[in-house]
Amino acid sequence: MSAVQTGGNIKPASNLYTALLALACGVVAAAAAYVTYKNFFDYGTLFKIVEVFH
Repeated sequence: MSAVQTGGNIKPASNLYTALLALACGVVAAAAAYVTYKNFFDYGTLFKIVEVFH
């Protein structure tokens, strides 16, 4: 199913694609939050890589 164009506006053919996009963005945000959380509590800082090279 392709997008439907009406009067210059593009609308998705189904809200399913919008829901899948929102779910994918949520998964990426949750993964970033988890990595930040683990890094902070394992190393005591969010930017341990900076301390390694200096």
